[in-house]
Amino acid sequence: MKNVYLGLLLAALITATGAPRAFAQSATAKDSGSSEFKTATLSGMQVMGKRAVAMANGIPAGDYMWSPGNNGRTIANLFLHLAFSLWTRPAQFGATPPAGFDMSQKADAYENSTTDKAKVVDQLSMAFAYAQSAVQNLSDADLRKHVEAGGRDTTVETVLALWQADNSEHIGQLMVYSRLHGFAPPTPGDVAKQIAAQ
Repeated sequence: MKNVYLGLLLAALITATGAPRAFAQSATAKDSGSSEFKTATLSGMQVMGKRAVAMANGIPAGDYMWSPGNNGRTIANLFLHLAFSLWTRPAQFGATPPAGFDMSQKADAYENSTTDKAKVVDQLSMAFAYAQSAVQNLSDADLRKHVEAGGRDTTVETVLALWQADNSEHIGQLMVYSRLHGFAPPTPGDVAKQIAAQ
């Protein structure tokens, strides 16, 4: 029964535009069922990845420098901010660094590295593929391992749950950006149907 509740919590995370941080603690109990957690995490990443790439493709290239103001990121910055997280966060749980990606670069430098739509779409697509592969390679034992993240002792499951919550927040921001620039982003349900049909 606990696995059913975990699945429902993860489904809520996938569709939310900003999941509460408390989710991570409820999703990381020792008996949470690591295999089910990993499956749900990968499903969520796949849906978020396809939605993000669809939005990156759907927003006109001429709008990539647009910002909402109030120190908000430009469209290009926000896509690259998400990509940077996908490239770098797996190192927190011991994943092999991505080939060809400079792990020493700062987030701000990467986020401002290009405004070229094709390059942004390419980076985002590759980053999601890398991140999904890194999670796929985790064993149940890996998920329960203790790691240090943000100066605190935690588990890999908790790192993944918080990471998904953060990514979900950015997907929500990108949905607003997309609609403001004339592109209706695909819903999680639409993407899930596309994935099932493949």
